[in-house]
Amino acid sequence: MRNDRTAFTLIELLVVIAIIAILIGLLLPAVQKVRESAARMSCSNNLKQIGLALHHYENAYQRFPANTQARTPGGPRASWFTLILPYIEQQNVYQMYNFDVEWYGTWTTTAPFVEVSNPNRPAIDTVIKSYLCPSAPTRIGYEFSWPPGTAANRTVVHGAPTDYAQVSSVSSVLNQRLGLQPPVPPSTTWAAIPGVLFSQPARITEIGDGTSNTLVVSECAGRPQLWQNGRRVPLPGTDPPSGPLPPLPPTKNWGTSNPLPTITGGVWASTLKGMSLKGSTFDGATAPVGLSSYASQYSMGDCGINCSNDNEIYSFHTNGANALFADGSVRFLFKTTPIHTLATMVTRSAGDVVSE
Repeated sequence: MRNDRTAFTLIELLVVIAIIAILIGLLLPAVQKVRESAARMSCSNNLKQIGLALHHYENAYQRFPANTQARTPGGPRASWFTLILPYIEQQNVYQMYNFDVEWYGTWTTTAPFVEVSNPNRPAIDTVIKSYLCPSAPTRIGYEFSWPPGTAANRTVVHGAPTDYAQVSSVSSVLNQRLGLQPPVPPSTTWAAIPGVLFSQPARITEIGDGTSNTLVVSECAGRPQLWQNGRRVPLPGTDPPSGPLPPLPPTKNWGTSNPLPTITGGVWASTLKGMSLKGSTFDGATAPVGLSSYASQYSMGDCGINCSNDNEIYSFHTNGANALFADGSVRFLFKTTPIHTLATMVTRSAGDVVSE
């Protein structure tokens, strides 16, 4: 019997492959866009969970937690992230945490500083999914924190990272530059303007600017890696931009390190992860070119979103970042939001008006 079936010629096969490649090329951006949209939504949902937890805490204690809090006067301080664990279905992690010990445990009191014991190690090493944004890179978590001895010396403490932080206040220097809340005579000192999760617990009735107008928590993603405008920046001598997990920085004296050894806020249990809004320059630097001392890190610029994650609002989403407000709502703040508008969102009772 005669077989009349014909096969594809090589040219026909190449044409089909080319068409498939073109179709994949057309579909890939759409797939990536859908994936990022899903990640952004998941990130927003995380903040909604955090907002519900804060309100459950406020309902239980008649006030929001302070940014860090001790159970007894002068005792070890715990992060507000730790305090809300029972309200985000992490009661088991909360029960593992020992509030009678600093989150970083105990260390040798002379260099080289070494962790002696830390009963909080199982808790602080636990990855909390609600504290991580899926758009942010996977990375090792560590924090420069104080061992016992001298407060100026800091060393590396490992722990699970977070992509969120409280915006505790408007910094004193930004307050002065914007003229939001001048000092009351006879004082001539410009002070930081409190937000909701400040150094003292705030009642919901103390949010005089309105809960729907007051920003509480935002993304500050990617720490302890340093990111500026979507680009990872190596920290001198400590943090290569690519390759395997970065080597840990050496112990440094915070008062004399120039430049600073690393940015803070790399662990959810850390008491150092919050931020006082100051802004950065649009190139992502937290200090003008040529200034690298500790004090100059607080020289700010007009960019408040997605220019630097060095204790500034920062995300890996396009054009902006998610932010939680005191009424529990989550909004996407665009990168173009003026620094003055951000500042008025952060203050809880300054009598200022948010201009969208």
